[in-house]
Amino acid sequence: MGRYTFVVLLGFFMAGCNAASRPNSQSTRSSLDAAVYEVYSALLSTKDAFGMNPGTMVIIQKETSKDFMPNQISKCFQSHEEYHFDLESAVALYRQWQFHMDFKDAIHDFELENKVPGELTRQLMIPGPYEILSSNQINSLEVSGNYLWADFYKNYPSSEGYVAFSTVGFNAERTRAIVSAYRICGSLCGGGRTYAMEKVNGKWVEVRAGCAWIS
Repeated sequence: MGRYTFVVLLGFFMAGCNAASRPNSQSTRSSLDAAVYEVYSALLSTKDAFGMNPGTMVIIQKETSKDFMPNQISKCFQSHEEYHFDLESAVALYRQWQFHMDFKDAIHDFELENKVPGELTRQLMIPGPYEILSSNQINSLEVSGNYLWADFYKNYPSSEGYVAFSTVGFNAERTRAIVSAYRICGSLCGGGRTYAMEKVNGKWVEVRAGCAWIS
């Protein structure tokens, strides 16, 4: 075997090894860590969680959603107020700047983490009952039956639709988080938004609301 042939074969071998060891960018993350479930649980445990009545059976989509345009998430927290050359506007601008300084790492992590979907398991700590269904299961229930959503509510009569989450973006200390979520309750029923969360005295609380939608 000539030296040139050996070098070529070695190059193909190394390329194959690198390809085998490189993760598939379209694969699904097999697990989410405990901090992610803490954030999800905090949102689902609020008094008016996603507009659902207390004690409602919560149906949660197993896969995290990529419908939130993660590369646009920083725009969700931009202020659209009209500023003037006065003290009130100066304070508002400072608070806007301070928020982005505090949450820039969490926003960047949100963008990275949501490139690959995750899968939820039964690790939520919420007061009411819940079920986790795959997106395929949810879709099949939505379109089956005599009319849209008939079989969904036939199977889960005490539910009020289903909830889907993004993956959570954190700062390095895991004290600040960015997460998006929505609830779908029918063909023209639902809403969602993005949340900026902070861990205060061991509990996750919302500190700023991001962009929202409703139908």
